[in-house]
Amino acid sequence: MGFVEVSLGIFNEETGYGPFSALFRIITFIPSISVTSRRLQDRSISGWWQLSYITIVGIFVILILVMLPAKEDENKWGRNPLLDM
Repeated sequence: MGFVEVSLGIFNEETGYGPFSALFRIITFIPSISVTSRRLQDRSISGWWQLSYITIVGIFVILILVMLPAKEDENKWGRNPLLDM
């Protein structure tokens, strides 16, 4: 995101980013949480696990969980859409 943030606005040396890059971060915050929640649900894990971001270890746990493949069969949120292809 560094290139996008620098190209979106005037780079402020005190804060490290410009006004448009701050707006970009705010706009992309909610979609990134929803995509991660959907990815966790593919593994049959609740999206509320993202609250573990509060701890440093939780960041790595979520990172590993979203890299794992989806469950092969149906989970409590529905059937795996990749099985229909």
